[in-house]
Amino acid sequence: MLSAIKKFPQLSMSVKRAASEGDLVWLHLHVKRTPDSLGSAIMHVFRMENGKFAEHWGVSQRVPETSKNNNTMF
Repeated sequence: MLSAIKKFPQLSMSVKRAASEGDLVWLHLHVKRTPDSLGSAIMHVFRMENGKFAEHWGVSQRVPETSKNNNTMF
């Protein structure tokens, strides 16, 4: 993460949703490298074990300029 901040000093992350169930925690983020970019929608899922991260899964998708439907990514 520190290298990303050095490479993109205007990087921003906005948490859109966060939830947990049992030993799983997930975050839905809007990440932008620059203020004027559309950014990406990112999901991180963590499995916790004894209060620590045991596993991590993540997916991302760029925010499109136009959508084929009325649903938004956020």
